[in-house]
Amino acid sequence: KTSNIQIPFLFVLLMWVPFIIELVFQVDLAHFGIYPRKASGLLGVLFSPFLHGDFNHIISNSFPMLVLGSLTYYFYKPIFYKSFFNIICL
Repeated sequence: KTSNIQIPFLFVLLMWVPFIIELVFQVDLAHFGIYPRKASGLLGVLFSPFLHGDFNHIISNSFPMLVLGSLTYYFYKPIFYKSFFNIICL
């Protein structure tokens, strides 16, 4: 059985992985962001939720994702996965 914080926690963990990779390996993953008027920029629609500019940016996204994601899972479980995907990707 999945608790109401496990799915949002996994998503937050997925947000932190690229950020830590950037820090540890000194790489810039910004080229995976959204770039308008370029076909290659469409990949950013999928990857931009996982890219963050600095520590304050990722912290500012992590806590609300945990709280609001948990509340959404708890109160709207039947439509959680569909709505979560749409919120992240659209």
